[in-house]
Amino acid sequence: MAAGRQIPLAIALLFGTAFTAAGLAILGLQLGFVPSGPGAARAQPVMLWLAGLIFTGAGLGLLCSRLIPKLAAFFGVMAFCAFVGLFNWIAFGPGERDFRRGSTMAGGNVASSQQVKVSESEGRLVFGLFAGALDALILFGCYRVLRTGRGTPPKREL
Repeated sequence: MAAGRQIPLAIALLFGTAFTAAGLAILGLQLGFVPSGPGAARAQPVMLWLAGLIFTGAGLGLLCSRLIPKLAAFFGVMAFCAFVGLFNWIAFGPGERDFRRGSTMAGGNVASSQQVKVSESEGRLVFGLFAGALDALILFGCYRVLRTGRGTPPKREL
């Protein structure tokens, strides 16, 4: 990445710290280090683990981005894989899902908002299509890394 295109250090530190703290708070909640009331976390444990890894990986990636780019790339891949895993779990994981679709209509000074329950199969289909596209992106990335050995296309001579 060119020096002029890097994330400014202050932004990387600010958002890296915030994302890392949010991720560690979620993971701490799962491990019992962060106190919570009964029923505070209504999501399934695997979803909270993945959400914690997404925020922690993104935050650590931002914090390492200026000093250790390869470590930042590792944390970025970790966050992306957890993100993809979250969509796969919602689409294909066991258990019931409660999907809702919201719509808002506004005109002049009046606004109306409505939420409608969506069937579980329709919700899983939407998440499954997006998860499948992200899975294909990961497989394509793995193919390129295996094909070239580095993840960058080979240089062709003219």
